Amino acid sequence: MPANLLSPARNGPSPRRFTMNKLTLRRTITSLALAAAAVAGTAGTPAFADAHHAPAQKDVSVDTRGAESVSGRAAVDALADQLEQVATRNGWTPEKLEKTLLHDKTLKVTGPGGLVYADEPLKTGQTSITDNIQTPVYPTTDTFALHSRSSSPYKLYLDFNGNTTTGTRWNSELNGGRAIVSAPFDLDGNPGSFSTREHAIIQAVWLQVREDYAPFHIDVTTQDPGLDGLRRTSSSDGYYGVRMVVSPTNAWYPNAGGVAYVNSFGEVRSGTETTAFVFTNTSGAAKFVGEAASHEAGHTLGLSHDGTSTQTYYGGSGNWAPIMGVSYFKPVTQWSNGSYADANNRENDVAIIASKVYYAADDYTNSTSSTGTLPAGTARYGIINSGDVDLFRFSLTGTRTLRITTWGNTGAVDTNLNMRITLRDANLNVVGAWSPNGDLRATSPALTLAAGSYYVQIDGPGEGVYPAYGSMGFYGVQLDWA
Repeated sequence: MPANLLSPARNGPSPRRFTMNKLTLRRTITSLALAAAAVAGTAGTPAFADAHHAPAQKDVSVDTRGAESVSGRAAVDALADQLEQVATRNGWTPEKLEKTLLHDKTLKVTGPGGLVYADEPLKTGQTSITDNIQTPVYPTTDTFALHSRSSSPYKLYLDFNGNTTTGTRWNSELNGGRAIVSAPFDLDGNPGSFSTREHAIIQAVWLQVREDYAPFHIDVTTQDPGLDGLRRTSSSDGYYGVRMVVSPTNAWYPNAGGVAYVNSFGEVRSGTETTAFVFTNTSGAAKFVGEAASHEAGHTLGLSHDGTSTQTYYGGSGNWAPIMGVSYFKPVTQWSNGSYADANNRENDVAIIASKVYYAADDYTNSTSSTGTLPAGTARYGIINSGDVDLFRFSLTGTRTLRITTWGNTGAVDTNLNMRITLRDANLNVVGAWSPNGDLRATSPALTLAAGSYYVQIDGPGEGVYPAYGSMGFYGVQLDWA
């Protein structure tokens, strides 16, 4: 079985009641427009990508009472009759903004009306998150040249090299106009160079974030795309992204594990790029950094937290947790639509992300007329999206005994996809199906089959506490003679 799945690509209080007036009517129209855009996005078009960029609106001035930002009921009161304007310019409905502010104190409102998530750091007793990752999966010369989809115009740049952030909203709204100097990612006290283990951790983080964003047409990369590859200068500029600064430097924003502006991915700001931060001062473990990076990137794409009626972050159940909850402590982490018990947020994570960066093109179809082939001893690699089915054909000239095996992400990184193998005959009748409980991989037993044509079907069912909705990601499949 191949060691690598894919080589790195080179090339509280009750909400305010709204009366039925012109303001409410405008809000209703906005809500319907955003809902329609999200539905359109599920077809693969980023219909909602510019929803918070146009048209230009008058300036906002929020009374933060001398602080850089305000949260909770104080934020709702400070926004007053500007709540609708701030919500709309940040791509949310007024109802969603008010509800979220009242339930989630990690959401902050800045003086000029920006929305910032300041995610909680690891608590005492949680900072012992560790890993045994010591050896890089790829050559260390590849560490800062990793791409998941190098041809995509949308970039999620994982920046471990240190960065000086200037001219952004972080500087003007939350750091008194001063530059933010972030030190490089560092585990051994030597920030001037990366050790072998640090290379291994960086590669593992990239693999984890790549897995989370596998269904989407976005390039998760460790190679700096440059300013022009990250900033968006106009609504017609189709090449842009976000710099995810991974650094122990948090003095400028203490008491946070990561910070991100809501819906900032694709924001039109001609001179600056979109930046978010993961702070590694409490833990540099690959699991923590990877989950945090995917989570903060989710905020930049418009996602809010997955919680419950009593919890800001849902920690999951069994072996599963939602990425937009707290997912550091579970092996299976997925995007969620709030289908778990007592969910306080039923937004469609997958559709919202796809509305910004498209779905990835289907690599293998479920049509017998255009299916892929699966020769014995040859591995095939693919991606399962929500509701996706991949089909492979093989033929036998005589009776043979064989086994079909799948595997997931590369190295010591958890997969999001719960794999199922279904074997079908030439008439698509089911010969057998395998998706063992408690194991995300699937392997058939030794099968003795007569001559003829057969189809191997790969999909991602739910299991136990999690549904098929978020069972997406990379897989490998191979047929071998037994």
